[in-house]
Amino acid sequence: MATATIYQVHVYEAPSIRETGSHWSLEPWGGNTVDFKGEDDGGAIYRLPDGFTVGTIMGGVPAILGTDGYPCAFKDKRTDSYVTHDNYDTPHVIDGNGKTYVLEKA
Repeated sequence: MATATIYQVHVYEAPSIRETGSHWSLEPWGGNTVDFKGEDDGGAIYRLPDGFTVGTIMGGVPAILGTDGYPCAFKDKRTDSYVTHDNYDTPHVIDGNGKTYVLEKA
């Protein structure tokens, strides 16, 4: 079973309030700038569902790839009302067919 290091990134200052908040990422916080301030949790290793891998998409951006080879999206409070305070401490990914997977720490 494949694993991935996943970071919970907290953006607390941005030009738009829609860009603030917490989200999941395969990349750590890149550092504060004049417009953006934030931090990450240091990352944790999570098990991916069977057949999923970590790869890159256009531009060399890291992504979790589903069994069909297409990139999955992280679900979080900014993108999906399904993720509540009770279950937001664990990353969720959605594959190209719309199926949601809850990732567990390795």
